[in-house]
Amino acid sequence: MKKTLKQAIFSRMMASSTILILASGAAVPAFQAYATTDSASNLSTNPVADSTSDRSLTITKYQITEANQSGTNGDGTGGTVNLPLLQGVEFKIQRVLPVKDGAQLVNPALQHEGTDYTIDSNFTAQTGTTGSDGKVKFDLGTGTDNDGVYLVTEVDDSGAIDPTTGKPVTVVSPAAPFFAYIPQTNRGTQSGLIYDVQAQPKNQIIDDIHPVKNVGTEDGKTDSLVAGNNFNWYLKTDIPAGLYSTATKDTSLQVRDKAGNAVYYADGTPVTVAIKAGDPLYYSASDAFAAAGGVPIYSNGSSTALKAADLAPSSLYTITDQMSNQLTVNSQKMQYQDASGAWVDLDSSDYTYTATGKTTLTFELTESGLAKVAASKTAGGTPQIRAVVNTKVDANWDGVIENNFTATYQTPTEAATPTTPPVNPPVTPQ
Repeated sequence: MKKTLKQAIFSRMMASSTILILASGAAVPAFQAYATTDSASNLSTNPVADSTSDRSLTITKYQITEANQSGTNGDGTGGTVNLPLLQGVEFKIQRVLPVKDGAQLVNPALQHEGTDYTIDSNFTAQTGTTGSDGKVKFDLGTGTDNDGVYLVTEVDDSGAIDPTTGKPVTVVSPAAPFFAYIPQTNRGTQSGLIYDVQAQPKNQIIDDIHPVKNVGTEDGKTDSLVAGNNFNWYLKTDIPAGLYSTATKDTSLQVRDKAGNAVYYADGTPVTVAIKAGDPLYYSASDAFAAAGGVPIYSNGSSTALKAADLAPSSLYTITDQMSNQLTVNSQKMQYQDASGAWVDLDSSDYTYTATGKTTLTFELTESGLAKVAASKTAGGTPQIRAVVNTKVDANWDGVIENNFTATYQTPTEAATPTTPPVNPPVTPQ
């Protein structure tokens, strides 16, 4: 006699084991304060500088969900930005002193403390947190004694809030540190100095892709499953924002290894891939390796030169399914929803499928697959993507079926860091 596995058992397991793995890593490039070739022209030696104006730095913090929203570096004057604000992000500013014969202070990722600058001990570091208007203002004082170069660092975003909804949001990673010259030349008018310098850094916010696992039917409302019969597992999530898009301007993307670490040349310069306006914001691991032109490259903090196989593409989406060894896979496919909500099969060239033994199934979108699902996302609504795995269990089997899946995605401005889903407690069939 065939044994019946009640759906309630599967439902409890799904609730405890469907885990969304979200990425952390690369920050969206922050505003970098403008510096001319002769950085002194930004400071009080400029003929139009005065000794009576208040010096200050005002930071307005925004949130984005994809790379094309990052915009360009600011010019110190602020301006209109049509993006949601971000409350509750803490910043620290320190005044720095350029080292003689050191590099011009433009980007803290390239210029280093001790080599190119030192921290000015005569200035007490200030910290401040963005309010409901997304702003925090650092008042530096009046007169030329307060002029100089300031290092700005985002120190804590754990309390970030969307001020429109009042709900907490999760930031992918802090904005990159930047230098602010105060005062600085007004590039728009080519005359006068800006004494209240405006910075508008942006953070990428985690896009909740709502993972759902159903078994038997698409809605998971099957009353029972019979041992020995075939049945489907539906492993689905929303399509992440910013997964694959077209560059709106000439830009470059930071190269990362498979562990999510930024990759550098031996001199500390980041390895990047140039992207032209109109081209996809995407590079493969081989593209990233070729961009280095044969020069040795290294993961951050490592002295071992990397190979192409060590690098990650700029974007990815994977589903990893940990199945019971009692299950036999009959077939599998990946699907996405089009603008009408209908499920569309992805071609075999749109994803790779790997089975490791009987227990680990991995689905990963290729560039063509990324392009298709991203186009569906752009069309509007909340389209989803899923893996459908058809399985069976032996007719004489009696016990618990475990099936955990992990969804991992990465966009061009972040790095994916998968974690292990929790283990299900034992469940006895009724």
